[in-house]
Amino acid sequence: MARIKNAPAPAVGDEAPDFNLSSAQGGGLRLGVRTVRGPVVVAFFGGTWSGDDVAFFEALAGKEDEINAALGSVVGVCVSEPEAAREFQKKVGLKSYVLYDYTMTATAAWGVLEESAEHGPHARSATFLVDGERRVAAAWPDARPVPDELLAAVSGITGLPKPEEPAGETADGEEGAEGKPARPRRTTRRAKKETEGEEGSGE
Repeated sequence: MARIKNAPAPAVGDEAPDFNLSSAQGGGLRLGVRTVRGPVVVAFFGGTWSGDDVAFFEALAGKEDEINAALGSVVGVCVSEPEAAREFQKKVGLKSYVLYDYTMTATAAWGVLEESAEHGPHARSATFLVDGERRVAAAWPDARPVPDELLAAVSGITGLPKPEEPAGETADGEEGAEGKPARPRRTTRRAKKETEGEEGSGE
């Protein structure tokens, strides 16, 4: 087993362990800074050797724009060198951050560090959703959620995108021709004068 000992994996409601890791795309990311902008999907993975991880991230890449539109971010984390992280990022087509934790400290802090004879130290497939207060809002420590489930969880936090109002209805429920909203009736100046005249004739 790896020399670094796992901490307990964070549960829903726990404060998420912070990390500051380098990115395969260049630069880096600190979780506590990113969560200020909105919820963050933190997905740990083993590498290109894991067909399940590749399939999950390919599917997640297909939902990436929708998650971003809901003010969420996607962050992948692996125990690897920079080149391996770049290879994974290109393979799955993820535009968001793919971070490499070659010291294994962040992975162990999240309780998902494993080791095998074939692949050495690596991250277990696990996914967490961290909210704007850096609290764990949802956790899949031993499984993968489907991307639609992640999108729904992000939207549940941000309330975005807002549901569209039914087309063809006005505020009072009236419907115009061809299903278009009816225009509100306007009182013309002439009609207004006639009305005022009618009211004044009773004196």
